[in-house]
Amino acid sequence: MGASPPFIVTGTKAAGAAPVMAAATGSPAWTDVATQAELSAIAGIGPALVAPHDPRLVRTISSIPDVNLVSGVRVIVPRTGTLKELTVYVSVSSGNVDGAVYSTAGPRVRLWSTGSIACPAAGWQSLGNPDVAVTAGDQLDFSLAANNITATFANCQVLPAIALGALPTAFWVASGGALSKLYWYVYAFPAPATIAEASLTGYSYAPFMMARVA
Repeated sequence: MGASPPFIVTGTKAAGAAPVMAAATGSPAWTDVATQAELSAIAGIGPALVAPHDPRLVRTISSIPDVNLVSGVRVIVPRTGTLKELTVYVSVSSGNVDGAVYSTAGPRVRLWSTGSIACPAAGWQSLGNPDVAVTAGDQLDFSLAANNITATFANCQVLPAIALGALPTAFWVASGGALSKLYWYVYAFPAPATIAEASLTGYSYAPFMMARVA
């Protein structure tokens, strides 16, 4: 590869698969789609990080689409431990918010929430410690709601103006039995104790939320 290789091989996927490579500077440049474990090994993203995707892929800032709307996003827990510091990126602070963690049981059950609290100041902000016991592979939904549309937050890069809804059967098997609605909303504020599957609407918006496993 020469005296000054532009990439270093950090691991491989299944036998016969192409190597997974990362830039020597630490910024990943994958030859194929990396798994979450590979992301942790290559880019140093965790393994404590619990998030819908790498935070470096967050590209948009906007308000939650409507007042008193709970917007949720699916995450997969990378390791066993206790969930800490449910975190959002606030761009413009206004009014009150409610951050919550839901199970993927049907109906979804609220495991923890902040309740209605003042929206934090701009920047990465922890909404609180869920202190929920988690196991590697668990699927959870993180949700965020606001009582206004002035506050703005980092959100996931989702296809614009497309309601994603549930994925086809067997393409994403959800622990707990919930349908694979990976981005969803329901009207409520603060976050309700339970959410019936039928009341969830797939949507093109989802907040970027992250937590860590301690």
